[in-house]
Amino acid sequence: MAALTKVGLHEDPSHRNPLVSLYFKCCLFGYVQKLLDEIPEPDLVSWSSLISGYAQNGLGKEALFVFYEMHCLGIKCNEFAFPSVLKTFSMTKDFVLGKEVQGIVVVTGSNLMSMLPILRITDYF
Repeated sequence: MAALTKVGLHEDPSHRNPLVSLYFKCCLFGYVQKLLDEIPEPDLVSWSSLISGYAQNGLGKEALFVFYEMHCLGIKCNEFAFPSVLKTFSMTKDFVLGKEVQGIVVVTGSNLMSMLPILRITDYF
C-alpha cells in the first residue's frame, strides 16, 4: 500500500479494489479499514468488496454493518453485493434483518428482481 500511496494510485479504484481483496485474503482487516478510511468517496465496487471480504471470512456482523452504512449513505446495492449480504444471514441468524433486505431488493429495482427466488429462502428458516 505504501508504494501505491506514494505515487497516488491508492485513490484509483482499479488499483485500490484488488488491494482490498488481497488484504482480505491475507486476513489483514486493519489494513482494509485503513485503506477505505483514506478514500474520500468509495465507489460501489469498494463497498461490495468490503461486504464480500467480511462475509467470506465469517465476519457476518461486520458485513451487515458495512451494508447498513452503505445503505444509509444512499448507495444502492447491486446484484454483486446482495449475495454476500445474504450469506451473512446464515452466519448471524438475523432473519428479521433478512426480511428487511428482501424489501430493499424489491424497492431497489427490476435488475435485482431475478434474485427474489433466492431471497424467499429466508421464509424457511
